[in-house]
Amino acid sequence: MKGLANEVPIFIHTYEPQEEDAVRRMVANLATRLKTTGIALAVIDLFDLLLEQLEEEGRLHRIIDKEASMGKQKLLELLNNLSDPKTRLVPRLIQRIGGNEIQ
Repeated sequence: MKGLANEVPIFIHTYEPQEEDAVRRMVANLATRLKTTGIALAVIDLFDLLLEQLEEEGRLHRIIDKEASMGKQKLLELLNNLSDPKTRLVPRLIQRIGGNEIQ
């Protein structure tokens, strides 16, 4: 499943928090069906990817400790800065896809 320039297709699905369980079931079922047809894939939760990066950088516990005193807007700004797609998430996503996690 590579395009003309050998790009790997990436599908991102956004959803409301209350739909979390249903989306996880849907993704698991889809992944199982694709794997049984021989398609290699990786299921990567972007939120988990961000949490892993913050943990590795030693920032996660500090953010959690300061969360109550920060206020929602300040916390959102901080997380937006720390999850910049170009400089943070995409490089980590490429690293994950390029690793052994594709099944």
